[in-house]
Amino acid sequence: MDLLEGTKGRIELKLEDEGKEEEEEKEEEISDITKEELIRQLKKLKIVKVPGEDDIENEAWRYMSKEIREIFWRLIKNIWRKDGLPEDWNKGIISPIYKKKKREKRMKIGDKKTEGFWTEKGVRQGCPMSPTLFNIYLMDLEEEMKKEQTGGVTVGKEKFWTLTYADDIALLAKSEGDLKGMMKRFKKFITSKGMILSAEKSKIIVFENGRGRKKKRKWKWEEESIEEVKEIKYLGCILQKNGGTEKQVIERFKRATVAMKKTWSIGERLFKNDYRRRMKMFDALVGSVALYGAEIWGWKNEARLDRIKRKYVKWILGLDRRTPNYILVEETKMIELRLEAMRRAVKYEEKASKSEKKLVAECIKDLEKERMEGKESRWEATRGVLLKRIGMEKEEIKKKREEGNKEIVNMVMEKSRNKEKEERQKKISESRYNSIYKDLITKDLPKYLCGKKKRKDRCLIARYRCGNEMKGNQHWRKTDDKICRICENGEENITHVLRECQATKSDIQIDEFLSEKGKGLKVMRKIEQEREQARKGKRLERLNF
Repeated sequence: MDLLEGTKGRIELKLEDEGKEEEEEKEEEISDITKEELIRQLKKLKIVKVPGEDDIENEAWRYMSKEIREIFWRLIKNIWRKDGLPEDWNKGIISPIYKKKKREKRMKIGDKKTEGFWTEKGVRQGCPMSPTLFNIYLMDLEEEMKKEQTGGVTVGKEKFWTLTYADDIALLAKSEGDLKGMMKRFKKFITSKGMILSAEKSKIIVFENGRGRKKKRKWKWEEESIEEVKEIKYLGCILQKNGGTEKQVIERFKRATVAMKKTWSIGERLFKNDYRRRMKMFDALVGSVALYGAEIWGWKNEARLDRIKRKYVKWILGLDRRTPNYILVEETKMIELRLEAMRRAVKYEEKASKSEKKLVAECIKDLEKERMEGKESRWEATRGVLLKRIGMEKEEIKKKREEGNKEIVNMVMEKSRNKEKEERQKKISESRYNSIYKDLITKDLPKYLCGKKKRKDRCLIARYRCGNEMKGNQHWRKTDDKICRICENGEENITHVLRECQATKSDIQIDEFLSEKGKGLKVMRKIEQEREQARKGKRLERLNF
């Protein structure tokens, strides 16, 4: 804090050859800290901060009484003028934040506390030795679980007992009894290695269908209970007991919404005149959050994720909330998130079908076997619906895969894009909101969105092209609410504004006025000026009345 810097290091008073009078004169040149300045700085203190060695938190300084504030002000004045900052004030205490609120321990005996100490076993959060130690101690876990041949799950022709990734372990079993037997063997295994399991951090999930009342199961680890949950997060993905992905998509939506708002705020400050850069920011900072795990749920055609990107683009182009999505997507040549999610799902499926990893390969074979037997999984059924929508069949993909076709991903995505474009252009041709937009469609991104352009100008062009600036386009309004805001004579539409309204009449052609290059910008500004003057005139009339 600048006010507490002291003056020793900032002002050097050379007093060796000067008398006391000169010393006093120089001191008078230093202006004192006022009470108002002190209060203003105290209010800026953050309240969620670790206190210093005196254990006095910032809340105490912010909310101190007037009497204490008077004493504190005199103290600060002395520091400012003579004494300098006390050494203890320069010391900060670093408080590490641990997962599950684990931190340094202290013993309380009566009214006294011991010095802080750390536990001697285990590694700290993020220690680089953790994965190495994990591999050394647990690399033979799968072999140990195989010995008694109980538990485990069969996928294809292979049986698996455990899934391990970094320091996460999952024990797999088909029944309650099998899992409890595996837990006993696992306990024996880690005890022989001198390891301890945290029952608090461990969870059990039972995958089953149906919503009725289920049997209550008890899971014990020594004297502690292990919680059975309806969902669990594993490697960043939420696994639900019914095998669905709904919760995962909802979480992605929430996280991406938060990321979108922060990204928009940053872009508004740094790149508000560069549309393309702001879209790159979205793809890097928001798209990556929204599409995490899309390889699993990408076939669901999740339209709700598209709302995030549409809202972001409407914000940066200053478009109305009611701007039709089909116009927005066509104008900005937007690649919607659900199409990107689908691309990832198709790509992962192709990669998995050729995988040399035993578990992945067996999963694909198992899905194929179930399909042939008429036992379609939820994932397979969802996949079939989406393929049918774009005019493809599952057998067609299978045949091309067997033929060694390497363009399956591109083929599926091209058909998806063509289907989307066909539906979008049909809506545009039948649009009641902006009937002339069909004549404004460009092959590539409109020129006014390329390169740098003042945000105000870019937004104005976008609003006119997308139909936001004409009240006549708002078909849900009553007839009286659609009249021209300037002359109040006739419905406000492009033809009226450019050909009939006396204040804004112009010789410019409509296609030139709404040109992708922004040729009509000068006329647009004039229209906005006339509308502003009309608004001011109405205000004055109301005041005079």
